Amino acid sequence: MTEQTEITACGTWEEMITNEDILRSIFSFGFEKPSPIQGRAIPIIAKGRDIIAQAQSGTGKTAAFSVGALTRIDFAEKNTQALIIAPTHELACDVSLAAPPSQRTCEPLRPMALTW
Repeated sequence: MTEQTEITACGTWEEMITNEDILRSIFSFGFEKPSPIQGRAIPIIAKGRDIIAQAQSGTGKTAAFSVGALTRIDFAEKNTQALIIAPTHELACDVSLAAPPSQRTCEPLRPMALTW
């Protein structure tokens, strides 16, 4: 059975993310505070739990998945550590493109979109 609970959204990036490199990357793009979907989804993803999220277009879902996955990555490891499954090629590309900004501070991140 799937567990459904109401999640209280975190109001700041610092509440959700402890990695200074990831925070710098987020702030370098001018993101001052997380959107409601980001504030709810990122803490769940950061705990290693699976998530299905639904929100309006343009609310930051793609960044929520990408940033949430980044919080789980050990950048010293050189193996695959995160997998985000998207229902369309376009969304897969969007998710892979949302991660590279962190590449400036979080080497050796290599996001890619694989479709078939």
